[in-house]
Amino acid sequence: MKKFHPYRNLLILVVLGLIVYSLIGKITGLKNIGAVFQNFTPIFLILALITFLITYLANALKLKVLLEAQGYDFKFRDLMKYGMVGAFAIHFLPVGNFGESALNFYLLRQKGVKTSSAISLFLTRLIFDYLAFFTLFTISLAFLPVHPSLNLKLKIGFFVVLFVLVAGSLYINYLLKRPKKFNQRTIPILKYLKKSMHFIQHFKASTDPHQYFEKMASELRLEMIKNTQLGPAVRLLISSLLYWLSDISILYFALLGFGLVLNPFSVIFAYAIAIIAGIISFLPAGIGVLEATLILILGSFSTNIPAISLAVLGYRFISLWLSMPLGLIAFYRLNDAKLLFLNNKNSAKIEVKKN
Repeated sequence: MKKFHPYRNLLILVVLGLIVYSLIGKITGLKNIGAVFQNFTPIFLILALITFLITYLANALKLKVLLEAQGYDFKFRDLMKYGMVGAFAIHFLPVGNFGESALNFYLLRQKGVKTSSAISLFLTRLIFDYLAFFTLFTISLAFLPVHPSLNLKLKIGFFVVLFVLVAGSLYINYLLKRPKKFNQRTIPILKYLKKSMHFIQHFKASTDPHQYFEKMASELRLEMIKNTQLGPAVRLLISSLLYWLSDISILYFALLGFGLVLNPFSVIFAYAIAIIAGIISFLPAGIGVLEATLILILGSFSTNIPAISLAVLGYRFISLWLSMPLGLIAFYRLNDAKLLFLNNKNSAKIEVKKN
């Protein structure tokens, strides 16, 4: 298993960030920064920081809904830490949501959460997160002011994406009601995960592999049924919408802070396109691509490019860079708690042996 080098990766990300932001400064003409800051209103910075904390609250609520549906009881302050770790990992580790889920999987397994429960948590949250994301995106498209760069074909394309996502969710629900078909579709995926991910628990040599994966698929199906029942599903969708709206609000308050009053649906549209561009780029946190996309699209709704550039950089400082130290602290706090528990347990065993 490859050794995890957080400081090396963080250093690479910081250097990339400095290069990208210096280029953005030259491209957007951020020469008279003092004049732009004269219109800055600090109260909106405070509101942005408050909504940043709400993103952690939303992440914790999502975990709470999923874990309670599966019969696990976690303290809310610990779930907030998991939310901080998730926000750090989604920006810092490769392939966004998968990096976040891998790190949370590792931490939850330490707390005794079953493998099937952890995989179910990851899959269900992924579905509801992107269902909420494309729902907001579709609403923004429906109410977006007429814009020359937004033609009918582009709108139809995004509506098709939402349709595919909803259809996929309904298909998963169809499979959950049919155990045999669910096993047929799921077992090949579990085998692939088993080969590609070291953190999936290994089966014993005496165990028949097919029986092992069939048992895992059955457990996974039962866990996902619990997560997709009406009560948990509604609360999970609301929590996911709260997360996205909170992150968008950070950007909106940053724009207001520099005196930019834009249509909220225009901001949601620009945000969604930038998130998609960042994901497609495969760069850590979509760095550079996400900022440039936001400036480009928001710049088409306003002529004050320097103010937009500073607002976008302010948004990224809060949403991305501020989550780094908080996520690392939360990760090591959760790990230290586990190590302390193990040390105490081993000490108790030694004392028993001595007696």
